[in-house]
This record gives sequence, structure tokens and C-alpha cells, in this order.
Amino acid sequence: MRARVGSMRLGVDFGTTTTAIAIVDRGNYPIVSFINNQDDTIDFIPSVLALDGDRLVYGFDAEDAARDGALHLRSFKRLLSDASVTDASTFRLGNHSISILDALTGFLSYVAHQLRTNSSVSLLPASEPLEALVGVPAHAWSAQRFLTLEAFRRAGWDVLAMVNEPSAA
Repeated sequence: MRARVGSMRLGVDFGTTTTAIAIVDRGNYPIVSFINNQDDTIDFIPSVLALDGDRLVYGFDAEDAARDGALHLRSFKRLLSDASVTDASTFRLGNHSISILDALTGFLSYVAHQLRTNSSVSLLPASEPLEALVGVPAHAWSAQRFLTLEAFRRAGWDVLAMVNEPSAA
């Protein structure tokens, strides 16, 4: 059994309009800041996706693409609120049919990349695990919880727990 080098413990609020992250630091929980594409420091990543040509882009890149007229979807987390959603569910953006799970995974991969490369804690080596406590809506359907957990896992996060959002706050 290999010894674990270390890990980054985080709290993630994957929100409907923004995604915010706090880091566990010796009993403190400072909010992680990010540099957006206009070189402004902000305490969240926008929960938005856009089509840049045939490629999905997320967060700051999606906001820029949307400003330039690209098809985009804000608050895409709401796609999970339908009780009939499954890991095979899709949505349409223009002429593109997109897997909800793939879109969530892409966004959470983007968030992990931003955390490692473009944040107030950006000296994280790629080998250091991102361990997270993730907030989910208190009345989330089982499928919503599963899809959230699966997307985080596929995006390289180690989810230690899922906490209902009122408790997470």
C-alpha cells in the first residue's frame, strides 16, 4: 500500500448560477479566488456552458463566448431537477444533443483545472487529490445526487461526502 502524499480538502458549492469553493486550512475555511479572463479576481466560477463552434466551453470561457453571441446555457444545474433524469439523459443546445453527465463532468473538470492553475491555491500539483465535501439540494432526487457524484468522480475529484445545502451553508 502506497503512502498518500497529501490532499487538498475542499468544500464545493456547485451552484445554479455560480460555483464557489472553500479550502480547509488549519481550522479556517477561506474562499478560493479565481482570475477571470478580464484579469479580475472573483470568488466563484460562473456555472455556465457555451458552444464555441462545435466545442463545449465552461465558466469564464463560456461567459466570453456568450458575450460574443455563442449559444449558451446558464444555470445548467437545473437540468438535474427533473425526476426522470438518468445518466443517459441529454439536452439540446442548438443542433447539438449533449449528455447531461458529460456536460457536468466537463464543467467540473474545468473547475478542477482552474483550481490547480488559476486560483489563490493554484500551486496544487496535478498529483495531489482534490478531496471535496459537496453541497446538494436538500430535496434532490436520487438520480440528481448520483449524477452529481458521478460527474465529480469522472472529473477527478474524491467526494468525501455530500451534504444537503441548508446544512452545508
